Amino acid sequence: MFIYDIVMVFGTKLITSNGCSVMIQVVTGVDCNQKPIGNGYYPVAPLEQKREEIMPLLFYVPLVSDVMQECYDIDVESEYRHIMLGLGDVIVPGYLIVYCFIVDKLKPTKVPYGVIVTIGYALGLITTFLALRFMQLAQPALIYLVPFTIIPVVVAAWMRGHLSMLWYGKFSSNI
Repeated sequence: MFIYDIVMVFGTKLITSNGCSVMIQVVTGVDCNQKPIGNGYYPVAPLEQKREEIMPLLFYVPLVSDVMQECYDIDVESEYRHIMLGLGDVIVPGYLIVYCFIVDKLKPTKVPYGVIVTIGYALGLITTFLALRFMQLAQPALIYLVPFTIIPVVVAAWMRGHLSMLWYGKFSSNI
């Protein structure tokens, strides 16, 4: 899923005729247009309020740092300022988070794996939002979320001698 997310966001822009990411087209359900931003161009999915969402594949996260956010009128503004977070960016790391909480029930530790992975996920989301804000370009969230969740859990399990237990799922009392 990590590699798939990167290829579908960055790689498909090179092979599509309009230079748009297939991932953006799929989750928004519309073709992307080229809109000038600064010195260059990048694909921006237009907002269509009258079109009902067929399947909830996307979360719209408002830009917290945008002081003019309350002044936007969706019916008038041509571009509503928000960050799109795909459903897969919640579900895929969610599997690891749930697994870590199950491990905590079966093999309690001083600092639970569930807490470690949840903090990693929060830091990964913050990094994702910062990358989106500063680069002004669609980013695959899993490129940040996967390392921020897996690396701390693997390091903690290795330091505790639980890496084999976590990898194979063998939760015997003598491990």
